[in-house]
Amino acid sequence: MNPREINRNLGLSNKSPDLNGKRKIKMRECGRSKRKRQQQNRLLSALALCLVAVLPFTMNVFFSHAKTESTDMAFKYYKSVLVREGDTLWDIVYQNGGVGYQTAEVCIQEIIKVNGMHNDRITAGSYLVVPCYTDISAH
Repeated sequence: MNPREINRNLGLSNKSPDLNGKRKIKMRECGRSKRKRQQQNRLLSALALCLVAVLPFTMNVFFSHAKTESTDMAFKYYKSVLVREGDTLWDIVYQNGGVGYQTAEVCIQEIIKVNGMHNDRITAGSYLVVPCYTDISAH
């Protein structure tokens, strides 16, 4: 950009007697407004950074609070059960708290898997590892 275009953009004419003085004033004003914009941009950037840093903690407070208000929690544990004469896996499931499962069949499949069995046949006098759930309520 040549000096005439700069003067025209600044609203100055070539015939002005104090051309350099007006140009310097306009240039100072442009510099001040540029610095002011830069300061505003820095401030907005800092605020955005703070918001991004604080938002996850705020969200965590809300979500963790929602989790603690759940009704009942059951804890899974395993116990050893002696198989008596005439027992079936169905009997063992109902006697030993298979309530933590969707169905009794699911519990029976886990008993078979945990005990390394190939089918659902059990013999009296043997021991089975049976998964159970507690009845503890977390309030």
